[in-house]
Amino acid sequence: MKIALVQCPMFNVRMPQLGPAYLKSNLEIGGHNVIQFDFNISLYNSLEEENRAYWNYEFEMKWTKNSIDSERLEDIETQINEDIQFLSEPTLEGWAEDVIKSQAEIIGFTIYYSSAKVSILLAKKIKQLDKRRKIIFGGPAILSFLDVPRDNTVGLTMPINNILKMVDVVVAGEGEEVILDVVERLKENKTFKGCLGVIVNENDSLVVNRLRLPNEKLDLLVFPDFSILNSHRFTDKGFLPIIASRGCPNRCTFCDFPYLDRYKLRFRSAKNVIEEIKWQIGKHKIQFFHFNDSVINTNLGFLNEICELIIREGISIRWGASAIINAEMNKVLFDKMKQSGCEYLSFGIESASEKVLRDMRKFFRIETARRNMIDCHDAGISVCTNWIIGYFTETEDDFKQTLRFIEENINYINEIDVALFSIKPHTYVYNNYKKLGILFDKKSNWYVLNKKNNYKVRSRRLRKFRQFQEKLGTNMNNRIGGVRD
Repeated sequence: MKIALVQCPMFNVRMPQLGPAYLKSNLEIGGHNVIQFDFNISLYNSLEEENRAYWNYEFEMKWTKNSIDSERLEDIETQINEDIQFLSEPTLEGWAEDVIKSQAEIIGFTIYYSSAKVSILLAKKIKQLDKRRKIIFGGPAILSFLDVPRDNTVGLTMPINNILKMVDVVVAGEGEEVILDVVERLKENKTFKGCLGVIVNENDSLVVNRLRLPNEKLDLLVFPDFSILNSHRFTDKGFLPIIASRGCPNRCTFCDFPYLDRYKLRFRSAKNVIEEIKWQIGKHKIQFFHFNDSVINTNLGFLNEICELIIREGISIRWGASAIINAEMNKVLFDKMKQSGCEYLSFGIESASEKVLRDMRKFFRIETARRNMIDCHDAGISVCTNWIIGYFTETEDDFKQTLRFIEENINYINEIDVALFSIKPHTYVYNNYKKLGILFDKKSNWYVLNKKNNYKVRSRRLRKFRQFQEKLGTNMNNRIGGVRD
């Protein structure tokens, strides 16, 4: 069958998306003809610099405002037209026509929270042009829109009910295995009962299946296909994502990764990771890799093995990743990482207040963070730091501690990324917000009982942080890390 894979705005424009690349490989191994449409990067590339700013953190609410569980679907178009005026009706209609002209019988959308609304609008346009086309929605946001306890039974929510009005199949969880099953059932017009990870309306009856268990054998995954590089221009030229693991061992109170990864940490073998690196270099003649792992340094023996294999086999690459503060890391390992091509590490420090760190369940000392930063910098690896402003227990003094720490260690910091604290579904804070003394106003902005932390307070702190960055002259990238020439 001919299958189209679609990515709508708004999401990362640095490099191709990893999820669709894995799906493309699996579908083509299964004998299907796959075409990709990345309307996210094509729209970004068509815009002037002023509108490209909408892909920065400050504008994310423009794409996500008024979640799809609290409004009528027909209101989405009005909201998008008001907040994102460059995304015009003719543009959406043109995208829909392009997909239809491809003659794809099945159209799969990768859904992120920030791309959900535009995806729904485009799916609606496609169905208006040809109702026979089968549309699948999958991706990380689908699990976010569901309530799935640890036993993997699926509880429906309003967002999924709304989505099912526009699409034929909703897939929750990792897609590499289930996509072939879904395509086969659509092709043969078979029932979806028993198709794990799938939700459909079938014969006027809702079929809700349990999630599939996460894949434990990551070495068996077909290498992702990034042939989209031949037709799309991403902002970081010659830059590809790769994973060495899935999942995260940490349980930070603000993070939904454990829920999305079903509370499992799984690793590829170091040998398999190196085999893919060499394969991608041979196919695409690229040199830069970003590890999409939640964090690269949870298993230091594994990380050390990857570095040693790169060095031993003389593989010339440059790479970067996200990292946790880890008291077991030392200068020897940082030096080896640099020798293997590591250009940057993005540390999720979040706060320099020991109290706030404990409240976040980030169990490291701020002195350890300082030592990791210094050792990383001294090895010649760029230090990127991530900070969260306005955590619900953060006081003005806690905030000032963060500013002081950054100023005292600015000589070891190459880049600073900052975000306002938000309460995401399926996090500890979200699940316990009443017990934690958090309330919401009529605009869905949260605040604490004593009103000492509300949206106005947090916004003021963020402005002060931005002014602080400008004063220090640090890089204020809205991305995580980056290779520097």
